[in-house]
Amino acid sequence: MNQFSPISFEDFNKALGIINAHVKGHEGFLYSIYSYTVEGIGDLAEDKIFGNLQGINHLELIGYCVGEYSYFVAGNSEEQIKKMQEDENFIMSISSVIADKYLSLTQFSHNAGSLANRFMPTVSTLYV
Repeated sequence: MNQFSPISFEDFNKALGIINAHVKGHEGFLYSIYSYTVEGIGDLAEDKIFGNLQGINHLELIGYCVGEYSYFVAGNSEEQIKKMQEDENFIMSISSVIADKYLSLTQFSHNAGSLANRFMPTVSTLYV
């Protein structure tokens, strides 16, 4: 397994337990989002879009996946969530947000002496 390959579904479920994620019944879909995100980050690393990216901290990335998924589905019925899960645009959108946040907040250096840092609203995709 290279550094930009998803971990196994079994290890993914172990990671969900470690971070105490409350996603019962949604593990398979979350794994799809996670895998898609890892592949996207891998593509960016391979193309050297952002220079030399380091390996992925899978536990941290899974935490971002759980957080974003929970945010996106909050307040929706199970029927609405199922429709979202079947929507390829939703999967691409949430994966893009997760990759953006993960890379912005963990991979890119933030010069403490500059006006922008990792806590500035402009760093977040929610600002866009």
